[in-house]
Amino acid sequence: MSSALTRAVMQKPEPERLEHALYLLDQITGHVPQMVVWLSRNWRLTATEIRVFGVLNAVAPLGLTRTAILSAAWDDPDSVEIKGVDVIICKLRAKIPLPIKTIWGQGWRLTTRFKLPEEAS
Repeated sequence: MSSALTRAVMQKPEPERLEHALYLLDQITGHVPQMVVWLSRNWRLTATEIRVFGVLNAVAPLGLTRTAILSAAWDDPDSVEIKGVDVIICKLRAKIPLPIKTIWGQGWRLTTRFKLPEEAS
């Protein structure tokens, strides 16, 4: 979590911190908090992996370029090497049960959009 987000969460009283952190994650990733928690617990995704998965999932089955993923998933894309996207895609492929297809010379795509299992929502 960035230092600005950490400060925003830590300014809240202790009982409200988790709820506020989940709210902020929802704003960043476009996912409902239940989705973020589910992805973290069940697939053991990190915050960055959740953001990258989220942008791929949002446009599935269409694809995104490295640059588009970098711009959408990082607060400061200039602070991350473009190869950082490749690393996260590799980690996601090892962790999630959905295929991430390579679009040669362009980027990646999920073949289908993931929806939270009914029992988890």
